[in-house]
Amino acid sequence: MYASLAVTTPPAAEPVSVELARLHCRIDTTDDDAILAGLITAARSWVENFLGRALIAQTLLWTVAPQSDLAPERIHRWPRRIHGTLELPRAPVQSIVSVAALDDNLTAWTLANPDPITGDTDYTIDLALEPARLHLDARSLDALGVALPIRHLQVSFVTGYPTPAAVPQPIVQAILLLIAFYYEHRGDGGGEVPAAVETLLWMHRVMFFA
Repeated sequence: MYASLAVTTPPAAEPVSVELARLHCRIDTTDDDAILAGLITAARSWVENFLGRALIAQTLLWTVAPQSDLAPERIHRWPRRIHGTLELPRAPVQSIVSVAALDDNLTAWTLANPDPITGDTDYTIDLALEPARLHLDARSLDALGVALPIRHLQVSFVTGYPTPAAVPQPIVQAILLLIAFYYEHRGDGGGEVPAAVETLLWMHRVMFFA
């Protein structure tokens, strides 16, 4: 299975303010505030990728494709190879915006939950778990695949903590350490990320099994 993840609505704020980063780095002037703002975003992105978490509410578009070696007549059945369940690649998931199947021309066919006319449900979502689990109805996908070879599945979802104050403090401290590391080593080779960063983050790392 192949996948890509894109941000369609970025976070409205960062989990660490420039003022806090300046205090942590023991910077007495505002001359480097623009540099610090960029380092905050870079550190937050690094932490999100390490944790498998989104730190501030944002909308992501996850596109999933089957293995390229599947025969064309079996493309529409590929979700059954993973038992009809997908683990969403970021936590915590707040809500699902849409789930769509894409054909060869990338025409999107929105899956229903539930269908406003028939009441049928093409998928269900379990938001109580981390990672959240999207359960696909194999019969609905098979029926759709008879007329439409499903080349991609796209899931748009809102993920992340609602406010900077809701981000766990160990994660905030790890971001501050990473910002200080980036600031100290700007313009040079950088070296290794401080071990304390990963030590603080491990307890909050999401484990993916599917």
